[in-house]
Amino acid sequence: MAAKPALLPTTLAAALVAFFLASAVSASPANGTTSGCYSHLFTFGNSLIDTGNFVHYSTAPGPVARSPYGETFFHHPTGRWSDGRLIVDFIVERLGFPHWPPYLEGKSKDDFRYGANFAVASGTALNQLLFKKKHLNVAQITPYSLGVQIGWFKKVLAMLASTEQERKAIMARSLFMVGEFGGN
Repeated sequence: MAAKPALLPTTLAAALVAFFLASAVSASPANGTTSGCYSHLFTFGNSLIDTGNFVHYSTAPGPVARSPYGETFFHHPTGRWSDGRLIVDFIVERLGFPHWPPYLEGKSKDDFRYGANFAVASGTALNQLLFKKKHLNVAQITPYSLGVQIGWFKKVLAMLASTEQERKAIMARSLFMVGEFGGN
């Protein structure tokens, strides 16, 4: 009988993520102001932190676009893969930011004044080109990999700041959250 893989690396990784998130959130105000150390939150990942991007790109968004998704907190479907809030929603609230639209719903600089959520359900760490080179069927793989999400981030950053110095200043005051890719 084969030995079961050790859970230590997974447990350690989860503990480190929890520690860093707790540190980041505790460094921010709890009174609903945005005077904390972060001016923006930028998130990347898959359905665990997707606040609606999947619904905006998919021609068949599936159950996430209808009840019971969103019922508990938002009282309507939001594109979150939950009936309530995601961990990123609690972080946004703790930072004192309003719930901002997912990247694919945002249209103006004002939509991204507190950051952006680039996560997309089924997001992958690797892009489709790698899968194609390996002769794998990419029809079921979302085209919104980490690389694509980083490209979106660069567009938002350019929208928020016109000079390199301004972009660096925004990044220096921003919290970046990279969620899971390919984990579910």
